[in-house]
Amino acid sequence: MERNIKGQFVKGFIPWDKGKKRPEIKKWLTPFKKGNIPWNKGKKGVQKPSMLGKKLTLEARKKIKLSRLDKKFPKLSKARIKLFKEGKLVSWNKGKRYLSPKTKGKNHWNWKGGIMPEAQARLKTPEWDIIRKLVLKRDNYTCQKCGAKKKLDVHHKKPWRINKEDNPDNLISLCRKCHMREERLLSSS
Repeated sequence: MERNIKGQFVKGFIPWDKGKKRPEIKKWLTPFKKGNIPWNKGKKGVQKPSMLGKKLTLEARKKIKLSRLDKKFPKLSKARIKLFKEGKLVSWNKGKRYLSPKTKGKNHWNWKGGIMPEAQARLKTPEWDIIRKLVLKRDNYTCQKCGAKKKLDVHHKKPWRINKEDNPDNLISLCRKCHMREERLLSSS
């Protein structure tokens, strides 16, 4: 195997297996079988399931559910299946809430004593809601940087953590993208 300075094979190099028959390669390849008809022969466009967009009647849905029930739980006795079909047997968690009183509030494993940062608590007050809507209306529901009209936030020009004020003169409407950009600029300075 001759190679040049760049490590490329030299022109005219003959590979070691040139002209040799290798029957083991045929095992790897799956040859085209004559006479096979492709599944999409004669069909045009994208193939979709036949029931797409169609609604089943309530009776048909019940029949499908019952036929699946027999296949899903073959070990269930016929008497239990009959009770389930009649609606007399219900699942163990029917009508139960996911969190029991044992795991709610103070009893929950992740309870931290009802702590909520002041900034987060402020955003959930009705006063903030009123101020936010007022600022968005004043700015005509558009981002004041790029002019976008979707996904709008209200941004403090002077950070709330410094002066703790929600004065509308200190607030501006920004889209999420511009808001994140402004927040990064404030945190870096």
